Amino acid sequence: MERRTIGAAALEVGAVGLGCMPMNWAYTASQQNGERSLRTVLAALDRGSTLLDTAEYGPFTNELLLGRVLRELRSEAFVSTKCGLLVGDQHIVANGRPGYVKRACDASLRRLQTT
Repeated sequence: MERRTIGAAALEVGAVGLGCMPMNWAYTASQQNGERSLRTVLAALDRGSTLLDTAEYGPFTNELLLGRVLRELRSEAFVSTKCGLLVGDQHIVANGRPGYVKRACDASLRRLQTT
């Protein structure tokens, strides 16, 4: 797979990334399957798709899923995660306050098993 350089640190990633949101959030529950999602991430990494895009989806279960895969393959992946949208039953609230963002980043690192 072609590679792309991103950021000031000149990090290289596969030209095609894997969006992980549908693995356990936002789409139909019938399409959500943890084992199939794990296999999908492994297949993407095997094919050179090293950019994995996630967030606090689930809530939080998406990062936990990736953490399971990356526990032994962390050096092979570049993970992009996001925070700031608090999802309730019938609403979404944006929260970009610095204290919240710091706590969210720390929690994401734990869920992704990078700390």
